[in-house]
Amino acid sequence: MPHISSLLISNVKKSARKIQKERGLTYMQALDISAQESGFSSYHVLNKKFNEQKKQHSKNQIHINSKEFSALSLLKKTIILQPVKDGIEQHLKHRMMYLSQINNMDKMLIEHVQQGKLSENYPLAKEALIKERKRQRELEMVQTFEEAENTIYTLYNDGIEVGGKITKHDWPLINNGISKEFIKKGGYEYRQLEQVDKRMIGYHLLAFSHFFRSAAACFGDGRDYHANFKTYMSDWISATGMIRSEDFNLLREMYPENATLRMSKGTSYWK
Repeated sequence: MPHISSLLISNVKKSARKIQKERGLTYMQALDISAQESGFSSYHVLNKKFNEQKKQHSKNQIHINSKEFSALSLLKKTIILQPVKDGIEQHLKHRMMYLSQINNMDKMLIEHVQQGKLSENYPLAKEALIKERKRQRELEMVQTFEEAENTIYTLYNDGIEVGGKITKHDWPLINNGISKEFIKKGGYEYRQLEQVDKRMIGYHLLAFSHFFRSAAACFGDGRDYHANFKTYMSDWISATGMIRSEDFNLLREMYPENATLRMSKGTSYWK
């Protein structure tokens, strides 16, 4: 299978928006035409192969670092648990429904501009057009479950940084789509077990729930930087009071202490 870059996906979407405007088609119809022009039978086929390729790349990366593998594989298993998966899918559905709505007044103003009855520079019409362009952009960014899943893994691996892969457009998913309370509940249950390997799972589940909440707060506070999970977990071990004394050294061996602690004692928010 030829390599499919994120740039190709971006160019196909860009071309589709142009085709949509020129031919008066729906965005999905335009995506299929654009994908066909790039040598694929449909956009669905192109996107499916792109996601398969990313998953294969992730599998290859897992074998590089065995310490990273245990946490990432646990996250992958957690995401497909029904309550977590349901939460993500429900969020995506509600997001699509919300963005599919348009204010009746704005709709009328836009129609009048398109029909030549009103200048696009008329203040109310201009405002309506700006809102509509923003709505269309955000509508195009609504993800499938597989895309949302990859966004979660990207946040885990890369964190949030200026110009990075995770942007404010991913905030609704991180904030509302992930069932943090369900993950946290599982973490508390596992942490109480006698087997040390089960307790390690418990600590990671607790840290996952706090990590996603902390990343969501990052956007909510207007900040544009947040650690990846490995860095976060190291600080979490230092700051949290949830770790049994006999487990602390094992966790610290897995996640050596960071040079600078970016989390206040007794909290789980990374700053």
